[in-house]
Amino acid sequence: MQESATVAENNGACVTLRMDAGHHSACGRCGLCSAGPGGDRFLDLPADGPLREAKPGDRVDIELTAPNAAVVALVVFGLPLLGLVAGALVGVQWYADAGLLVGGAVGLGVGAGLTWAVSRALQRSGRVGARVVSVEPRA
Repeated sequence: MQESATVAENNGACVTLRMDAGHHSACGRCGLCSAGPGGDRFLDLPADGPLREAKPGDRVDIELTAPNAAVVALVVFGLPLLGLVAGALVGVQWYADAGLLVGGAVGLGVGAGLTWAVSRALQRSGRVGARVVSVEPRA
């Protein structure tokens, strides 16, 4: 999905983009950009390539990539739930009620950790992120 943004700040290492006010119908609220005061959406990108010389006020066209919403839901909700259930089933075999609680909590923590690891792996693989298409200097 392509979006337009305006450079809000460039500190040499990171460029902060203010996303345009209107949301595309394709916007799935993927979480790549963060909401700021007044409902503005901001996206921080490394200041490399075409963004290196970008100045506040410049227009930037970016392409946002994110995996299928079903895959995201499965990772975010499915892995912790699977960990909770598996931990509870293992825990109850050892210590009945207390094992159920402890095993469930440990399993939930492991599932949450796996969710974090999968998220980081997706970001590093380039399947989730933003790519700069063009930078137009302010007139």
